Amino acid sequence: MRYWKDRGMRQHEWGGAGDYKAKYGGTPFTLPEFRKSRYRFIQLVRDTAERAYYFPRKLKKNRYMAKIRTRDAESSDGAERPPGA
Repeated sequence: MRYWKDRGMRQHEWGGAGDYKAKYGGTPFTLPEFRKSRYRFIQLVRDTAERAYYFPRKLKKNRYMAKIRTRDAESSDGAERPPGA
């Protein structure tokens, strides 16, 4: 970043959202994305491929969140547990 800033670069597209990026002092903006396929079924195939690509991550996240919710529910029931239980 310093290299390009020293050479006069004023804008950089960070690629995606992220609250942590605010600490770098940038100005957020929305970059619209449009897609138009020649044939309708190509859009269906493209959307299906995207869902298939992200499905394992979503599944892993859901399992992780379920584990946290279970742990939090068990710890909030008021019962004292020995360490390591």
